[in-house]
Amino acid sequence: GGGLLNVSDVDVLSGVFTVELRGQGALSVSAVGGAVVSGSGGGSLDVTGSGAAVTATLATLEYTSPADWNGVETVVVRARRA
Repeated sequence: GGGLLNVSDVDVLSGVFTVELRGQGALSVSAVGGAVVSGSGGGSLDVTGSGAAVTATLATLEYTSPADWNGVETVVVRARRA
């Protein structure tokens, strides 16, 4: 994919992955390629699907800072095989 986050596993050629994102602001994605998205629009977002579907979905990621936020913003990304 053309995004900054790509999902793959060197041990397997295919499989189901879950990527969890957590942040202070709003995390939004559009599901692509059969990925399942939960929590889009809030500070907690999960994307589950094939590596290609999760990668394509993460390429649509948008982050909006909280109103009047003045400080460091952190987005935590965790990936695992489902």
